[in-house]
Amino acid sequence: MHGRRTLRRARCALVLGGWLACSAACASSDELGALVPPTADEDPALPRVQVTIGGHARWLHLETLGEGGRPVVLILPGGPGSDYRLLRDALAPLADEHLLVFWDQHGGGLSERVSRPSQLTPDSFDEEIAAVHVLVAPGEKVTLIGHSYGAEIALRYTALHPEAVERLVLIEPGPVNDFARDHRPTSFVGLDVFESLFWDNEVMTAQDHARADYRLLGVLRRGSRSFYCASQEPVEVPSWRFGAYAFEVVQREEGSTDYARGIEAFAPRVLLIAGTCGDLQTSFQQAYNLPALPRADLVRIEGAGHFTLFLDYAPQTLAAIRAYLAEAP
Repeated sequence: MHGRRTLRRARCALVLGGWLACSAACASSDELGALVPPTADEDPALPRVQVTIGGHARWLHLETLGEGGRPVVLILPGGPGSDYRLLRDALAPLADEHLLVFWDQHGGGLSERVSRPSQLTPDSFDEEIAAVHVLVAPGEKVTLIGHSYGAEIALRYTALHPEAVERLVLIEPGPVNDFARDHRPTSFVGLDVFESLFWDNEVMTAQDHARADYRLLGVLRRGSRSFYCASQEPVEVPSWRFGAYAFEVVQREEGSTDYARGIEAFAPRVLLIAGTCGDLQTSFQQAYNLPALPRADLVRIEGAGHFTLFLDYAPQTLAAIRAYLAEAP
């Protein structure tokens, strides 16, 4: 689809670049429309599809790379609330042998915003993945690649629908069950980082979403410091727009979801990739997530962090995924 056109239109928002430190008070309502790129329901020129989630038709920002007829790979960004730009830039070379499907989950990135916590649940994300799966590869198995929270919901989808998944790649997932959540580092990005962004709205308007997303840019760099080596400064992460409400709601409502429950029914080997820097590095994955993944192999990428896995260390990450996908089923 029209990924280059999307990039040109949205670039102005992240020329805000390296995460703005300004609050929404710095911009008027009219200015917000220029600083925050529109979502797929607001801009029909974006590459998009419409699917039904929870009985509602939702516009998703979705782009494919590669030729039809090739094995299909669904790629899920993290956050929750992030867009797929970071992953697309790093993983696009896989399109030489696969049909890659990138999209922003509902409530995040450039996909349509939702306004109630009940519309942002593990079940709603599972329904969304299933809808995209049926849309792009009806009746076929697919490979899933997920990063961060995207890895958690990819894991849950695979556990719930093992017959529908060919392979599964998890890149630094967050805690996948209560055991892992009980041991996650105290510096893990949490709701305390975003306390100043939200008010107790029962329903968020489009303008509320734009304001919250804009203000979030000023917090992300500080809030993501724990995803780097101690000696590193956070870097500019390629992005179009981050869904602040989705981030806040999903973390608050996550509760005791066991994303790995039932994964033992999935016969193929799972690939787990992690760097050696930050809260979700190799040591965390090995001690707390791997016990829930009976057939997972952990690939360690020395010196990489949660985001630099797709930046400075993208060749190593890509090589690990290629080797895994090249294995015989």
